[in-house]
Amino acid sequence: MSAADVFADNANTILVPGYTVADAALRYKHGNWQAALNVTNLFDKEYFATCYVGEGCYYAEGRNITGSLNLK
Repeated sequence: MSAADVFADNANTILVPGYTVADAALRYKHGNWQAALNVTNLFDKEYFATCYVGEGCYYAEGRNITGSLNLK
């Protein structure tokens, strides 16, 4: 165990596994136009976003891709 461990119960018997996720963003500007692409959880990692005592653990969202096009 380490100081950074997170547990899902008050007795500290259910250890929540650690995780690492990556996000990415890309932006392109040309004249008055701007295009952007944002990706969260780039590699679609399955992990617990939160755990509550007595309720259990809940998975985080999978990969999410958002695009935008703007005229300024």
